[in-house]
Amino acid sequence: MNTLNTIRLVLLTSLSLILFSCGKSAPGPDLSDPRGQQLRSVYQNGVLPTHAAFVDASDDLYSSAEAFSLNPSEETLEALRASWKAVTEHWKRCEVYDFGTVSNFFLHTRIHRWPVNIDGLEENIRTEETINEDFINSRGSSIVGLAALEYLLFKDDLATTLQQLISDDARTAYLLETAKYLNFVAGELRSRWTEEGPPFTQRTNLNIDGGQNQLVNGLINYLEKTIRFRLRTPTGDQDGEGPDSDLVETPYAAFSISCLQAGFEEWKTAYRGGTAITPMAYGFDQYLEELGNTTIAPNVSAAITAIDNRLVELQQQQNQSSLRDLIENDVDEVRQLTDEFQALLVLIRVDLSSAISVVLTVTDADGD
Repeated sequence: MNTLNTIRLVLLTSLSLILFSCGKSAPGPDLSDPRGQQLRSVYQNGVLPTHAAFVDASDDLYSSAEAFSLNPSEETLEALRASWKAVTEHWKRCEVYDFGTVSNFFLHTRIHRWPVNIDGLEENIRTEETINEDFINSRGSSIVGLAALEYLLFKDDLATTLQQLISDDARTAYLLETAKYLNFVAGELRSRWTEEGPPFTQRTNLNIDGGQNQLVNGLINYLEKTIRFRLRTPTGDQDGEGPDSDLVETPYAAFSISCLQAGFEEWKTAYRGGTAITPMAYGFDQYLEELGNTTIAPNVSAAITAIDNRLVELQQQQNQSSLRDLIENDVDEVRQLTDEFQALLVLIRVDLSSAISVVLTVTDADGD
């Protein structure tokens, strides 16, 4: 090849490269790392400490149950009731994280399923079998867990409950073994998240099994369950049959407002990737900013504030008016809270999901 042909070949090759590079579209921003940052933030600041605190609280509950069984008195029963309230508040936080591969183990239903099956529970207390952990493990979800313990501890006043337990060894055994079993399942749930958490934080794709996709669907699922089962069912708006105060989540302990507040506090942690004082938290607000979206976050923040204010107001009233009392005497107050949760749900299910390309999945609607 002579020199002139060589020069022509070089020029043609260079021109082709220039034309090819001009025809290619510029690559879009790689948001996989921000997604990973968000998933690590919610796992480290939400999932891990929340489940660790629940295990600790379930330890305390079992210890209180043992102390009562060894020395039944009004003092030890009061302490056991207080332990139930503490572990229940921690559980309500864990409920936010019922998504992804961990949900496939169905441990949540073993910890809390309501309403309790009273007839089934009383029938199992009268069993001729030995009531131990294996016995409790083989029972249905509606007669074990937190709801069953609430019934045993709070159905009647303190003195009546104490007398029932003192006079019935089987009843006390059922209480003790249910607390022990709950402690076991709490540890199992934490172990599952310890194993499944790191892979969850690494699934930064936008597929249906992506961590962010699962997180958003989990947040939606929690809001939908709150609206449908914790609010609209007792108000009678879900089935149109009229208010029924027996259908609040904790009808005996008068603790439903505290449960709503605890669960929503953790929902905010999951959404924000941490609490207000968590350093370097990275949540959906920051992710939306990466996308250049400045309209959704303020709307979500306003909706969150509205719910917060309503729950604080109801919490302050709880000593005088439980959720059960409100259902009976001022149901519109509960309906207003329902509307505020509904407004937040629309923002997450429609606006946020569309903005970040989430694939919505069918939610679990069994009331657990």
